[in-house]
Amino acid sequence: MPQSTFAGEDGTFDCDSRNYNEATAAIFGGVLFAQSTQAPHEVQAFPAGMAVKIPPRAKLFTQIHLLNPGDTPMTVTPKIAIQPILESDVKTLMAGISFEDQALALPAMMASRFSVECDLSERHQAIFGRSPDFNIYYALAHYHEHGTKLTIDAIKPTGETATVFTTANKVGDVLGGPIDPPFSMAGYTKLRMSCEFYNPTPKVVGWGVGDQEMCVFLAFSDSPYNWGGGVLQEGPPENPVMVGNMMTYTNGCTLFANDASR
Repeated sequence: MPQSTFAGEDGTFDCDSRNYNEATAAIFGGVLFAQSTQAPHEVQAFPAGMAVKIPPRAKLFTQIHLLNPGDTPMTVTPKIAIQPILESDVKTLMAGISFEDQALALPAMMASRFSVECDLSERHQAIFGRSPDFNIYYALAHYHEHGTKLTIDAIKPTGETATVFTTANKVGDVLGGPIDPPFSMAGYTKLRMSCEFYNPTPKVVGWGVGDQEMCVFLAFSDSPYNWGGGVLQEGPPENPVMVGNMMTYTNGCTLFANDASR
């Protein structure tokens, strides 16, 4: 992202000290890498000839949130490495997709699902003069220990849906990977993210780190633009409906798009 965003010296800093958040990072810079919760090792790899471009004079930010469940201090040494390829070998540039739903309030002692539906058609039409037609090649879910599933559905104007990506893996498993074959958005206008949880505690669990939860979807496509959106500020979940033994919620989407080559 531009050096002026979250300006400051290189090195470790507290996110609040520079008003850092993932939504702003996605809007002004885009996604480069994401890791599954508590997975000790993960490789994010694209098909041959595909790469994410880091523009000149850009600055890289890595956000890490940690929880020490023990009674004694711990020292950790996280490492992230980037593998470049020759510019002559690049056939397709990748751009990030980043959605999150911060309107979380997991009811105590029960299952719940939180959904946010984002319409890409109007913005895509304004930028490119056509409906969405890009392909999605890689996706990753991010949730904490109460998370049981994340699903991304693509929706046609007729209401017909298709699953782009889903996972029912637990925390500690790798929650991301390539989408093979790539999912084409041609004919679809919306993306819907749904996160499912089971809260076994007697307290409501909200958005946050530590013993709180998150609902985040990260992906890469061949669109020339980065796409980001969802519920980008903490607030109450809306439209509660009991479906079987699961409480469901749906919130409106705030959508952003920016040129990935900037």
